Amino acid sequence: MRLAGAGRGGGASDGRLAERRHAVHRAAVPCTAQPHPVRAAVTTALVVCTKLIGPDLINAVYPLVVERLRHPKEAVRKKAVMALHR
Repeated sequence: MRLAGAGRGGGASDGRLAERRHAVHRAAVPCTAQPHPVRAAVTTALVVCTKLIGPDLINAVYPLVVERLRHPKEAVRKKAVMALHR
């Protein structure tokens, strides 16, 4: 059974419904499950570093990446290893 406005091209009401679902989901997720902004910035920087840093800049960022290998969070250490591998 299909409801009016359901599926593709449902109109503006679909966007509002999706927005309400996201708001409810955000309220239901405890704060501990949300990523720390600094940790998210560090992991994002490490990923971007692998894509943007060329051979001429490796010596400039290498010590910073190696420092992240001793970070207390596993996700940051993992991204640092990935950055060194690439």
